Amino acid sequence: MLAEIGVTMKLNDISQSINNLKGLDSSSSPKEHQPPQEVEKVAPPTRTEVDLSDKSVEFSRATELMHQISEDHTQKIEDLKTKVRDGSYNVESKDIASKIIEHALTNIVNPE
Repeated sequence: MLAEIGVTMKLNDISQSINNLKGLDSSSSPKEHQPPQEVEKVAPPTRTEVDLSDKSVEFSRATELMHQISEDHTQKIEDLKTKVRDGSYNVESKDIASKIIEHALTNIVNPE
C-alpha cells in the first residue's frame, strides 16, 4: 500500500509538471485563450547613417584609384597592341638608349 502511495505521488508530481509546462495548474481551471496582442508597426528609417573611420575611407579611395589605374593601364596596353599590329608603332632610338642608361644608373645606385 505504501508503494502505491509513492507511485501515485510521483505520477501526480509528473502530471503537475506537465500541466505547468502547458500553462495549466492542476489546482485551477485552464487559462482561457488570449487573443494575440497587436504589434505596433514601425515605419522603416528614411535614411541610413554610417560612420566610417579615416582608414576605411582611405582604403576605399585607394581601391577606387587602383581600379582606375588598372583600367588606364589596360587601355594603354590595348592601344600599343593595336599600333604594333598595324605597323604604326614607332619608337625613337634615342628614347630606347635613354631608358637603358636610366635603368643601368638606377641599378648602380640602388641595386636590387
